[in-house]
Amino acid sequence: MAMRPEIISLQIVPMRVMMDWERELVWLYTRLKGKSLIVFILKLAWNSYIYHIWEERNCRKFRNTYRDCSSLLGCIKDTVCIRVCSRRVHMDDVNRHICAAWGIL
Repeated sequence: MAMRPEIISLQIVPMRVMMDWERELVWLYTRLKGKSLIVFILKLAWNSYIYHIWEERNCRKFRNTYRDCSSLLGCIKDTVCIRVCSRRVHMDDVNRHICAAWGIL
């Protein structure tokens, strides 16, 4: 499941080499601190990613149904957008750019 090019298009994290699972978790734990919009979105996206991948796993295993990567990414983006839209966000240039990349504006 190669979602990386579509995720990169969201322009919220700099280009970097993907690491193994444990190093990715360490990277997340060390960087997802604070209350900025980017941290909020990354936390939501991470949790939504885990949820939808697990849901896809269950659908494939128990219902024999499949979704493509763009469909899964759309579900993740929709989840993040709904949560961000329900929150008051200070719209500076950085936040405006992030929201535009995610289609929140």
